[in-house]
Amino acid sequence: HFANDQPDAVLAMGGFTAAASIRVGCQVNIPTFLHESNVVPGRANRFLSRWVDEIFVGFDAARKRFGQKKIIESGTPVRSEFRNQNRDECCGRLGFDAAKPLILVTGGSQGARGVNQMVTGALPRLTNHLPDTQWLHLCGPHDLAEVKRAYGITCLRSAVHSFFHDMPSALGAADLVISRSGASSLAELAAANVPAILVPLPTAADDHQRANARAAAISGGVIVLEETETTSDAFAEQVVGLISDTGKLMEMANAMKMLDRPDAAKLIAARILETCEKRAIDS
Repeated sequence: HFANDQPDAVLAMGGFTAAASIRVGCQVNIPTFLHESNVVPGRANRFLSRWVDEIFVGFDAARKRFGQKKIIESGTPVRSEFRNQNRDECCGRLGFDAAKPLILVTGGSQGARGVNQMVTGALPRLTNHLPDTQWLHLCGPHDLAEVKRAYGITCLRSAVHSFFHDMPSALGAADLVISRSGASSLAELAAANVPAILVPLPTAADDHQRANARAAAISGGVIVLEETETTSDAFAEQVVGLISDTGKLMEMANAMKMLDRPDAAKLIAARILETCEKRAIDS
């Protein structure tokens, strides 16, 4: 049971670890809320949705997955540091030349072998066509040596890390991002207003990454490539085409800005407070 400092509400952000809190919240009659950042809800959130009072979603396309519950499209909260970064300053902090294009490759906290192989396989062609590009590649711990070796035999200016703590600076410096399509990553890309080539994780539960990528692609801010269907040459062609067309990159960046929800955290907090106040008056 809750201690004497019983909370006024419970907000679950997903995962089975939230189940106990939501269940007890219902038992002690306090408002309960759920946030789903993906287009396709995970099993835990599908289960928890039957108990909560209201649901917040990151994508409007997730609305139909929850039946008749009260649903609010809030977007997904991200840290304010991802917004309004100065590109020159970010490049300087990371040791890159702000006068040259920078491409960020990231597969998430654990890296992504399929993305790593797609990029490294394309490096010979990218070196020939885009010798001035700079690369910040976050490859995860398992492929670190292999990815470093691939860049080491090129003339490209690059930095390869297994993990990187300063993602706001990385996104702030990037002209183009190669990424998986987890919901949090997409929210950060939108906050940073940076265009992306998305490579959905083929084995993601309920294929939710592909659904996220397709929803983001509607805006025009991202291009979606299938890992199992895209050769390194085809990937290189996409990158060369985008980096060579600054007008297209600017259009995509503006489209990503339209996906950003800078008020997401405030909206969620305000709705929770409003519900708590109403519950207190009614009781």
